[in-house]
Amino acid sequence: MLHFFYGQENFSVKEAVKKKTADFLKLTRNLVVEKIDLSQEGWTKSLKDALETKSMFNEGKIILANGIFINDQTQKAGLELLRKYLKNPEKNFYLIFYEYHSGLELNKKGKSLFQF
Repeated sequence: MLHFFYGQENFSVKEAVKKKTADFLKLTRNLVVEKIDLSQEGWTKSLKDALETKSMFNEGKIILANGIFINDQTQKAGLELLRKYLKNPEKNFYLIFYEYHSGLELNKKGKSLFQF
């Protein structure tokens, strides 16, 4: 399941992510939460590993990723990883991407995500 939260206010976006994470944790027990900052070096390996690594105990996973629109290269690589993953997604994985920027910047950058 894929969710994307975005907005101009850092606090509002973070609160929405916290609420959705709490909802998933109530819905499914034993979820592992992984946070990935897509602005950090090596994020592609971190995200790929998170998407491909399954638990031996059949635990689910919540992947929280921030910063997909940090630059064009990150956006392109991130969306490509998602395309590959969504061809055969894990049943008990929850993906939450979140972003906060000015309204104009989000409108411009978000078009590619919504075309996705």
